[in-house]
Amino acid sequence: MKKLFFILCLLSTLSYGQQTIELCEENQKTFTYTSDAGVEGTYVWSVNDISYVSNSLTYTWEKAGEFLIKLLFTSNEGCKDSVSYNISVIECRESFLWFPNAFTPNGSDLNDTWSPKGYNYSDLEYFVYNRWGELLFTSTSEYNPWNGKYKGVDCKEDVYVFMATWKTSDKRPKKQYGRITLLR
Repeated sequence: MKKLFFILCLLSTLSYGQQTIELCEENQKTFTYTSDAGVEGTYVWSVNDISYVSNSLTYTWEKAGEFLIKLLFTSNEGCKDSVSYNISVIECRESFLWFPNAFTPNGSDLNDTWSPKGYNYSDLEYFVYNRWGELLFTSTSEYNPWNGKYKGVDCKEDVYVFMATWKTSDKRPKKQYGRITLLR
């Protein structure tokens, strides 16, 4: 009497399936994709034709674009199956701007300057004032930060005030006031 064995090769949906990933600073960019086929064999993952041999794939998305994840499974008995998923990685759509509340312009090259930080904004303009309302610094770029000086002279340890205006990614105007502690 002969026994017939049927091996069913079924790959389940990847744990994240088809997805859209937004490249915002605070968003998750690393994902682990798995298959729970429950059968011993070889798993070959590929992302845009670069292959990885592993039971799962951990991948960090770093640039925008359309990507294809493929999984080719071959069981120890020779049964083969495959599945493909489209991943859409897009640039961050939301605007985000934050304002550090302290800095230490002491020449250590660590935290020596102050400026707003963020992404997906436009038309930034910010001003730094002393406690008497005297304008000490102005800039239109986070890449042109305040170094804690006024007219080439170090400002003293104190609390300063800033005012910033900018537009969000959908062109809405924003304004923010706040304090900056200068520590030496």
